[in-house]
Amino acid sequence: MPAVGDLAQAEQNTALAVLSAICHGHDKNTTRAVKIARTAIEAALSLPDGRTAMYYYDLIRAALSDQVKKALNMIPQNYQFQDQSLRRAHSEGKAEGKAEGKAEGEAYRLAQAVLAVLRLRGLEPLEEERERIERSRDVALLRKWHAAALTAASVRDVLGG
Repeated sequence: MPAVGDLAQAEQNTALAVLSAICHGHDKNTTRAVKIARTAIEAALSLPDGRTAMYYYDLIRAALSDQVKKALNMIPQNYQFQDQSLRRAHSEGKAEGKAEGKAEGEAYRLAQAVLAVLRLRGLEPLEEERERIERSRDVALLRKWHAAALTAASVRDVLGG
């Protein structure tokens, strides 16, 4: 498998770049693996289809060795803060960030699911309706919209308007 480390090439054939990152995700040369992964991620995240970008990103991250993931994130391996206050703040921030990220991820996935159901049913939301769905971070509301999208006669009915 060729190593795709050039962004222009990766943007021309994002699927190949993603495959390259997956195949080289455990290379012994971590610097090279990070460059290939970073290039593929950047190309994937520039795709107009957010759903495909999300899948590509997930596939790339899942295929990387722990060492490459850490280098990609620029987090020093096993670093321990020397100051107790910083250690505590780091731990608390990590837990909060994880919870926030999980909630945002769930909201994003639900919003994409609502839009996918609407598309499958031939109901095309207006731009402001699509933006409203995509901007929502209220998981309970998104679940309600998702359930409504399965049977509603219009996008307006889904959004309760």
